[in-house]
Amino acid sequence: MSILQEIKFVRESLPSPESNALDGTLHFDDGPDFDINLNMGPGARFSISDALTSLPTQPVCDMLLSKYFNSRYMVLVTCYDKASPANDSTLGRPSAILLQQTTARCLISGGYGTAKEYSIEALFLYLQSKFMNESSSTTQLWLELGTIIRLALRMGYHRDPDGLPSISVFEGEMRRRVWLNIFQIDALVSFQMGLPSMLPAEYCDTKPPGNFHDTDLSTDMDHLSNPRSLEEATPLRYGIVKCRIMSVFKKIVRHTQPLSSPEYITTLALDKEMKNAYEGIPDVLKRRNISDSFIDASDIIMERCTLELLYLKGIVVLHRRYIRHEPHSLQFEPSRRFCLEAALEILARQADIYKATLFGGRLHEEAYMVTTLTEHDFLLAAMVVCLDLSVQMESEIPEISNIEGIESFTGKKYHALQMSQQIWAAKRGSPSQSDIASMTLDLMIRKVTERQASVRNSISLGKDPWMGAGLPYIQMEGMIDGSEAIDWSLLDQLFQNQVTEAMQ
Repeated sequence: MSILQEIKFVRESLPSPESNALDGTLHFDDGPDFDINLNMGPGARFSISDALTSLPTQPVCDMLLSKYFNSRYMVLVTCYDKASPANDSTLGRPSAILLQQTTARCLISGGYGTAKEYSIEALFLYLQSKFMNESSSTTQLWLELGTIIRLALRMGYHRDPDGLPSISVFEGEMRRRVWLNIFQIDALVSFQMGLPSMLPAEYCDTKPPGNFHDTDLSTDMDHLSNPRSLEEATPLRYGIVKCRIMSVFKKIVRHTQPLSSPEYITTLALDKEMKNAYEGIPDVLKRRNISDSFIDASDIIMERCTLELLYLKGIVVLHRRYIRHEPHSLQFEPSRRFCLEAALEILARQADIYKATLFGGRLHEEAYMVTTLTEHDFLLAAMVVCLDLSVQMESEIPEISNIEGIESFTGKKYHALQMSQQIWAAKRGSPSQSDIASMTLDLMIRKVTERQASVRNSISLGKDPWMGAGLPYIQMEGMIDGSEAIDWSLLDQLFQNQVTEAMQ
């Protein structure tokens, strides 16, 4: 939303129903929220017998429990994936929403707010399941996450157990695992809401958990052994590795959110820190094309994708303000280059993941793992590319129209937006952000095409389209190949071929 406010012609062209009548800013409607509120009043009492009555039959319960405990993923989503029927009466299975509502009633009746044992764990599992429910609004999830965070702080989860002698070694390691999830979800959801983290970093010292198998731990242990190398796969490895990148991402967000302008030397230092953090992860979790991952399990592929997206998102967020800030200044040219390259990589991953989740693709059965958090990354990257193109057009920067062949940098941006627009258009009718994204990208694509036609016309009339233009993007000249103007019909055909291939 904040990026769209910086693109004048897009802001003025979007339909008026998407505008906020109070301040004129654009917003995304989260849609209806059918969830039970965890802050319901005393009239919402729910007895043990009520809870038992609401459960499905024992065979169905056994099936759901088996699916839960045999899940390949560290983070529980829900007992139903998006491909499952919402309510299969022939099997006696209630809908996921009904089970979530029953869970909420149990939490309320059990007095979760009194900091009872396992209340945090139960609340967090409840919240995780709602992340996969498209009827749950991001705002509601953020509010309920705030409840979990306040309760976790009250129960001391933010302090490392080594300094709390009343907590056993085993319990302490379990608390580190819980805090790891809270720490990461807070960073992602708060950023998606455009708000600061709800965790006071200066008061938190809980260390990440060790890379242990469950069999390495026991309830009566008196000390922790040395954790396994991160080269060794355990259920905890992905979360630990992600935490290292997430910690830098949170620093980046804190650096970019204050009202005052950030120090540019700090920006460059954080860029180096993020790149070092990603470089330091195990090789098996580093970027690899999905199409080349023939022997890898789908969960490893998803872990690679999410780690790379988090890293790239950090780079985009860190440097995004310099897209518009003094666009003719060479001082900030590295930031513009880093930001645009990262944004284009994110859009490339969007296309890869979309193709892989189509019927017959490597990730078809894991399509439900592409949540609104992941789609938010794709949206952010597309809006940054749109912003960059709009700045070029407004500033009469030559590179927007002096497109020297299909591999030019502007050609790459145009092609990436085309692919992204087609993907968002295929999702229209689902969350409203799909509609906004599709319309915005379509507007930008048409605007760039019009600008290219205008410049060609100027050239044909013998006019100099570059009179008075500045000289930014000098460091990008090495990325431009060829000497002929881009053939838009050829680019469109290449794009349509890729879409057809993806659909197949």
